Amino acid sequence: MVSFLASIGVLFAALSENATTEFNEYCPVTKTETVDPEVYVMYNGHTVYFCCKHCITTFLMAPDDYVHNLPQFASSARADATHQHEGEASHDAAAHDAGPNAATGHGAEHEQGHDHSAHHKESTGIARFTGFLGKFHPLAVHFPICLLIAAALAELMYLFSGKNSYSDGARLLTLVGAATAVVAASLGWMAAASAGYTGVLASVLTIHRWLGTATAAIAVATSVLVEYSRRAPDPSTRRRAAYRGLLLAGAVMVALTGHYGAMLIYGTGYFTW
Repeated sequence: MVSFLASIGVLFAALSENATTEFNEYCPVTKTETVDPEVYVMYNGHTVYFCCKHCITTFLMAPDDYVHNLPQFASSARADATHQHEGEASHDAAAHDAGPNAATGHGAEHEQGHDHSAHHKESTGIARFTGFLGKFHPLAVHFPICLLIAAALAELMYLFSGKNSYSDGARLLTLVGAATAVVAASLGWMAAASAGYTGVLASVLTIHRWLGTATAAIAVATSVLVEYSRRAPDPSTRRRAAYRGLLLAGAVMVALTGHYGAMLIYGTGYFTW
């Protein structure tokens, strides 16, 4: 009952923001479960709601199998209606000949193996607390993304202009960026513990998590090196070059980590041409 009322609340909120925005009241994967307003992803410019995180994973692994269940994509679904009808007719005929136990495909697999209660069970104690802290990961992660890339740009400006203000700015951005990178990576591990991704996206999450950890480590090493170079009585060109190399590597790692994080939301085919 609570889930139903929450779903209705989100429906009214969505309609009040934009009268033309469609809202899916039912999960596109299970088709019979009402959605949880806190479980959703952005897909092709639309917010898609689900009954649980497991359904998000199932949807992103094969969105074409479920997008026709969404009112947000009703126009495109109608355009493909004839083609889908022909395919379903041939599939139904084959299934009828093979018998009732011949169901295959993502939808059938989901209906047979989806333990809905397992994905809605409440965590308690430390797990619940760390899971809550993990929700701040998307907020915290923007700081190192911005700061570390800005630090690399500031150091590049120093190389071209020779102005110490750029060098000082790069140092400050590196120090703050390293601190926020450690915080963001820690929150990311907390968020990943309750993410519920499976299959291909579970592998993507593992890569994203370790790339983020490596980025934080590189950022910390860069901040130590820049301070050591500044405070040393005899500044070394080699140390400065090492600092710049690490700073550039950190900026690249930030971008790569962000790419894998985006795939968790938009799917592995996000950059498909």
